[in-house]
Amino acid sequence: IRAILPHRTGEDDSVAYRFLSTADARTIPIIPIETAVFAAWLKKQPAAIKRWVESAGFTAQAGEVSLVAGKDGALSSVLLGVEDHQGLWAYAALPESLPEGRYRIDAVLEKEGATNAAIGWALGCYRFERYKSKKKTAKWPGLVWPRNCDKGAVRRTVDAIGLVRD
Repeated sequence: IRAILPHRTGEDDSVAYRFLSTADARTIPIIPIETAVFAAWLKKQPAAIKRWVESAGFTAQAGEVSLVAGKDGALSSVLLGVEDHQGLWAYAALPESLPEGRYRIDAVLEKEGATNAAIGWALGCYRFERYKSKKKTAKWPGLVWPRNCDKGAVRRTVDAIGLVRD
């Protein structure tokens, strides 16, 4: 139970949730792209993004991730393939796929989609390592709470899943 109870560090995060209250200038956008509209999305992108996406082989399949560097070589955005904006499993792979940092979802999601994205993220952060001799030592990325999400529903759902998993 201890692993899912809030651990206050000045941010709105916990051992299980890994959420941040606000974005700042260093916050990296996660751009969810529905598989069905990927071709139309790609046509609207600048030439540099088109070249990157094509050279990386990114096709916006559900759960597919592409890290995009800016002109300075630093991570500037994350492309995430999603089946639709209501799903949660594509977001569940992100915490393990991303380097340490601050992230935000760069899309306007309805309440259900935003809540599901947050649940997926939190489930992706879950680890039961009590009996493992080698525990994850790398720092986790943090996600700014998605706009429109039901934080209470996220906490209740993730806490309940954590209780039955452990």
